Amino acid sequence: MIGRICLLSFFLLICYGYGQQENIAVLDLDPTGISPNEAQFLSDRLRTELFETGVFQVVERGKMNSILQEQGFQNTGCTSLECAVEIGQLLNVQKMVAGSIGKIEDIYSISLRLINVKTGAITKTATRDFTGKLSAVLTDVIPAVAQDLSSGSKDSEVTQKEDKKEEVEKPEIEHSISRGGFALCLKVGFVSLGYVGDITSVQDDLNNLSGFRSDEVAEHSNIGFELRYVLSERWSLKAGIGQIRSLTNWIPSLDGYDAPNSGELNIHGDFERYYIFSNVYIGFNYDFWQIGERSTIYSGLDIGGISLRSGIIELYKLVDGSSQKYDKEYSYSSIFALKLATGFSYQLSSKFALSAELAFQSAGAFDTSGEERKDLFPLQLERMIFPDEISASGIQLNLIIGYYF
Repeated sequence: MIGRICLLSFFLLICYGYGQQENIAVLDLDPTGISPNEAQFLSDRLRTELFETGVFQVVERGKMNSILQEQGFQNTGCTSLECAVEIGQLLNVQKMVAGSIGKIEDIYSISLRLINVKTGAITKTATRDFTGKLSAVLTDVIPAVAQDLSSGSKDSEVTQKEDKKEEVEKPEIEHSISRGGFALCLKVGFVSLGYVGDITSVQDDLNNLSGFRSDEVAEHSNIGFELRYVLSERWSLKAGIGQIRSLTNWIPSLDGYDAPNSGELNIHGDFERYYIFSNVYIGFNYDFWQIGERSTIYSGLDIGGISLRSGIIELYKLVDGSSQKYDKEYSYSSIFALKLATGFSYQLSSKFALSAELAFQSAGAFDTSGEERKDLFPLQLERMIFPDEISASGIQLNLIIGYYF
């Protein structure tokens, strides 16, 4: 006897639980800017997500169409409140879900209404805006609006007769760069390198030499490519290659210098020296400050290697009309480099981002003491043209254009 009572109680609880679920039907979303097939696919996913909330018993699309066909009712283009109520009465459900899905430029917008069939009242609304791919609307936005409709759906009735503003969720611009996404970046900018050795220390001595002039050491430009892999909303990995080279060759000159052991012949000489630093690196970026919906400030760390290629061209003439030319290029093995960067990034669209980055690069010095030198010129000039060490340390300012795919 007790066992029968327990079994009956359990059965009644189950029936009561199912009785708490509301019978609803979902109209296909009205498409704008997307194809009807895509809208129908999203509508089917919405039905599934609404059922998964456990709040609703959802009429299957096939069963809904079969009943409407038997009644001779065409639901194509049914978007008004009156039409949704009429279909709900034919299907004998408590509530109907109607809405639209549209696209303007790269923004998708979905708007839903939960309608009480008996009273003709709107009991709940849900609106979401999303910047990104349509696949993310399927996997992220549809489940979110289903939860919005199921949350407190029985306690928030809003009738058409009420002179009351509907509370619509504030549009939200989602970050369009999804996890697992790749980005290809072009980096261009300027670099200031601090040369180690005698380039700057002998400048004053050389200025005292008769007939000598020298421009300052040329600044450098930077260009490179970087591949990024977005791990999460804040973290991304990166790997890249780049090249730093002289904007203009460094050119000192001598005019009317009496070279030793030259029979007191005056010499005129022009010299060109260029530097090309090539680097390969890996690292990561971390977005530590979100500004608004599209802007972030980030920091990053790179580790890698830098190699140097440098050349010297000498052209000098003697007063007797003879001339000589010296042209040679030197290559140096890679040295370890560490770079710390911070930057500001602005997301132009779902595909493009623009960043400005300031970085400090720390690297060892290349030993250039083995370069061939001449004895024809003053020692100070030799030390300037052929410094004992050349450093790749310095400050970089880059502009970065990223394409996400």
